[in-house]
Amino acid sequence: MADETGRSEEGVEGSAAGEGDSVDFDPTSPRSMWPGLLDALTGVGYALLALFVGEFLGPAGRAGFDALNYHVPTIVRFADQMPRPDLSDYLSATTPGYHLLMAVCGFTGATSIGAAAIGVVLLQVTFTGLFGRISKYRVFLESRGDAQATDPSVGLSWLCRLCITAPLLASVYVFTSSAWSLPDNLAWAGVVAVLVTAIHFRQSAVVYVFAAVFLALLVFVRQIHLWAAAPLVVAAWMSAGIQSGLPVRLNQSHEAGWTWRDLLFTQLDRRIKRAAMAVLCTLPAFALVGFFVHLWGGLTPPTFQGQYPVDMSKPPLLRLINAPAAPAFVLALFGVFGSFFAAWWGPAAIRGLKHSRGRVVLIAGAVFGLLAAVIPATTYSMAEGRWSGLWNIAAKLPTVGHTSLLIAACSILGGVIVAAMMLGMRVNQAAVLLTSIAGFAAAQMASFQLWQRYNEPFVLIVLILCCGPLLSTQDVTEPARPLSAKWWWRLRIAGPLVLALLLGAVTVNELRKATPQPVLNLEPGTERTKEFLRTGKIEEK
Repeated sequence: MADETGRSEEGVEGSAAGEGDSVDFDPTSPRSMWPGLLDALTGVGYALLALFVGEFLGPAGRAGFDALNYHVPTIVRFADQMPRPDLSDYLSATTPGYHLLMAVCGFTGATSIGAAAIGVVLLQVTFTGLFGRISKYRVFLESRGDAQATDPSVGLSWLCRLCITAPLLASVYVFTSSAWSLPDNLAWAGVVAVLVTAIHFRQSAVVYVFAAVFLALLVFVRQIHLWAAAPLVVAAWMSAGIQSGLPVRLNQSHEAGWTWRDLLFTQLDRRIKRAAMAVLCTLPAFALVGFFVHLWGGLTPPTFQGQYPVDMSKPPLLRLINAPAAPAFVLALFGVFGSFFAAWWGPAAIRGLKHSRGRVVLIAGAVFGLLAAVIPATTYSMAEGRWSGLWNIAAKLPTVGHTSLLIAACSILGGVIVAAMMLGMRVNQAAVLLTSIAGFAAAQMASFQLWQRYNEPFVLIVLILCCGPLLSTQDVTEPARPLSAKWWWRLRIAGPLVLALLLGAVTVNELRKATPQPVLNLEPGTERTKEFLRTGKIEEK
């Protein structure tokens, strides 16, 4: 599609697609540096607030308990063992990257500047992933002489970006990981870095190197995020097809009569070469996880391997499926949180309903969401790890057999929302989105606890990072009826802001209820510690 200036949508998207006029964006210009300074000040303010809460409450609540009894002892242990820390067993079920970093930096308290600083890193990488693409969109508006370019909501001013990112910052699971020493935020920052690399993938040696480094560092912090290798390979595979002249977005593919085969397998030789390069980039991460599996004799340090019983009568691969409701739960969270981002994916859904391919994608999303919710058990069950967050609400609402009606309804809605986002994104970015969600859900199926804290930040991160790719020049030249482009922008800001306020209220309520936690003096490898992990009961020393 082209406007009167001759700029195509490919050009607005930038040179990532390898075609069209790229829109230059100078990060050294005053207009670019000022929002960056505000981003940094926002991060510092967030860190100071987290430090204040952590110091004021002390080790309190679930996050304070985990920091005090698992992660801080591990950090102190590694610090005492430097320069040769014993990584064969310790008081964390994760790989030791976070704990080694804190030990080297000397941050050994339950509340530390290091944990708060990592919260800033998470904020900054999310801002960066959101900022560049939207800034190009604003330059496009200015090139058209559009008065809307002066609207502070367009181009994502600092305040607008903050409103869109606010749900992640307000999440109780992100804030408490900044207030107390937990590895979660460092892992989520790694997830953001990998996803930004995949979503905005370019054929470049530098990109491949960054992809390898980001993925290796990510699994060095949390081994379960090895799934992030998949979107990198898919991004490399799809990049060749986009450069061969395929339609920019799925919503446009019907106009030229492109088939699904064309979208996925054009330029096959080039795709294979790029995907092979991406696979090579993932090998350091796989080698790192393989090293720890060999060192531990399992997927977690030995202390945690007896925490949950494994049915050894199952085939080896089926032993990894411990939470079959994970896809439904992930989609249910997309249904709940994605509703507040409706102004971002709504125009794509409206346009998708106008042609058969779009309707097929939307219906497929709904059907998959339904099947994911009705085939496995999706009712509340603490014994089977389905508790906390949305599960607690589902426990109070009707069920049919082993199916929670709430989880089923939200899962169907989540499937539609993911499908709508795919319709509104570039073809390669849609493939990355689908692969990321599928990979993450598959990884969560291996977990014995399908807690909301393991899933909520990922869903919020994906929704936020998709805001940039969901923008289209059609939003200005052909805004989806019945609203004007200006009203769509206002709703794009208001929706995430309302969600942030709701999540912030949950966080405040959880902090208000948090009580000081005891020190259990656990030691890795002891029967006392293993018994506590199995039963939740501690024998007094």
